[in-house]
Amino acid sequence: MKINNKGKGALIAAITAAATLLSCGLAAASASAAGVDYLPTIGQVPTYTKFQPTADPGKNASDYFQPYWYAKNANDNGGTHIQAHGGQVVKVGDAYYWYGEDRSNGYDNSPGVHAYMSTDLYNWTDLGVALRAVTSKSQLTDKSNADYAYFDKAYNLTKSDGSVDAAKADAIFPYLNTNPDQDGDGAVDSVQGIFERPKIIYNKKNKQYVLWWHSDGSTTPGGSNYARALAGVAVSDNPAGPFTMVGAYRLPNQNNWKEAAGNPSWGENGDSRDMTVFVDPKDDSAYVLYSSEANATLYIAKLNDDYTNVVKTTNVDQSEGQKQYSADGQYPYILADSTTDAPVRGEDF
Repeated sequence: MKINNKGKGALIAAITAAATLLSCGLAAASASAAGVDYLPTIGQVPTYTKFQPTADPGKNASDYFQPYWYAKNANDNGGTHIQAHGGQVVKVGDAYYWYGEDRSNGYDNSPGVHAYMSTDLYNWTDLGVALRAVTSKSQLTDKSNADYAYFDKAYNLTKSDGSVDAAKADAIFPYLNTNPDQDGDGAVDSVQGIFERPKIIYNKKNKQYVLWWHSDGSTTPGGSNYARALAGVAVSDNPAGPFTMVGAYRLPNQNNWKEAAGNPSWGENGDSRDMTVFVDPKDDSAYVLYSSEANATLYIAKLNDDYTNVVKTTNVDQSEGQKQYSADGQYPYILADSTTDAPVRGEDF
């Protein structure tokens, strides 16, 4: 089944932009790749049907997260909007997996990180939520809740005596909860977590897929949803999930960060926001790249052998919305210039 025609133009536009940017970056940065047939060049970029981009509606618009792409459900032939904002497409074997933020409910009450699969980058199958959030604490504490079994299997919430491990539920709830109104009375009564910029890498040693994301959220009910500024990590044996969170933490930065960042009025030591992860194909070492220090500085940190934490870091630049890729030993880097919440043109380094 092909994608609904309503989404065809936007998908083609996205592919066109990505292909053009990729080819231009490779042509400029890959002097050593001269004569290599399989690398794309500007002259090899196919011509697609033009599509006039949609004007940014503004982040307060009711349909701000309304996507234009459609996918078929794995269980039926119905077309549904693809919910994969701020994400990534990863190739696994002959298939492509598209991960991103699920905004089907708008900003609050996000189901988590959604996954889709395709073999042609045109027809997409909905695989469901790969990393699940919760919207009620009872999902972690009440055995009669329909979702308890799922989260129990993921986080071992039932103790050996059969009782619920309330301490563990309390510990993971702030990171998984996306509902600030737990009692449903319309008032904020709980901290909430944020799932943004999910990125996937594969760990050959452990045979696991490792998902990193911008794990943010409030520290007090009603507080800023970007007060934590953490990096979240989850793992799975399957690219479609389910993924289990194994950590969420601040990342390293320099001691004099405030002075080095121009004394910003906000930001805290070790904060981490927009980010991406990357595996060096030469030696399988992995790295996380993240905005820090009030988004004024970009750090590169090497990951441990499990790809679940960092071992060292280096300061390099400033940006948001990062994506790094490699081709023939070169390491181009795509980022946004952090000047506005509206869509901006990426830059390739």
